[in-house]
Amino acid sequence: GAVNERNETFSVGPRPRLELRLATGDVSVLPGQTGTVDVTVRGAKPELVIIEQSGDTVVIRQETGRWTSGSFEVTVHAPTGLDVEASLASTDLVIEVEVNDLQVNVASGDVRARCVRRDTNVKCASGDVEIDEVGGKLRATSASGDVTVGVIAGDATCSTASGDIVIGLAKGDLAAKSASGDVAIDEYCGADLRGKTVSGDMRVGISRGQRVDVDLQSLSGSLRLPSHPSAGDAGGKPAVRISFKSVSGDFELVETTGTRQHSD
Repeated sequence: GAVNERNETFSVGPRPRLELRLATGDVSVLPGQTGTVDVTVRGAKPELVIIEQSGDTVVIRQETGRWTSGSFEVTVHAPTGLDVEASLASTDLVIEVEVNDLQVNVASGDVRARCVRRDTNVKCASGDVEIDEVGGKLRATSASGDVTVGVIAGDATCSTASGDIVIGLAKGDLAAKSASGDVAIDEYCGADLRGKTVSGDMRVGISRGQRVDVDLQSLSGSLRLPSHPSAGDAGGKPAVRISFKSVSGDFELVETTGTRQHSD
């Protein structure tokens, strides 16, 4: 069928908000101009997508019952620092613009975001979650997808059933839970790390010289700590608490040079 295009532009204040309620398609949120939210919908019947404004909130939604009307490609150009709340069925969401708060609930689709300044809450049934940087707290849940985060500044809870959890640098308390997926944290410099798996492995990097209190339990897995931990200066910092509970998963703690946490 023919692809039609529809465009709407809205003026918004300093705290814009985007709400998405869509069934099938792709949504991209890209950097735009200050004070303006620009929406383009492409599809067979773009008029079936409702686009409306309430104060500084722009809502893009499909009427329930009209969710059979094919898939749409939605492109939003929005100012930096907007809040995004999305409830999606089988839709991929890509956010290239820096956002303040992010809340996403998606049934089957991938979620990709660059930078969230404050808190992030993503719930995904089957799909991958990938975020470069979270400035506040993070809650990420995926049943059969992976959760990948570059940097988390605040406390975080990540859980998957069969997907892997991969984190570059975590600075706050972190709880990571997976059934059969693996957990990898390149560098942990928070205070309290709790890992729990059934058969998944867990690997954690700690900066050299950092004191660590560990509580590790795995029925049939192997537990490996640095063979010659360095007695480096932790600067009087208290010990990091790390706990790991698993049925058959392996645990490994490795020393890093600690360069990542000072690079910013």
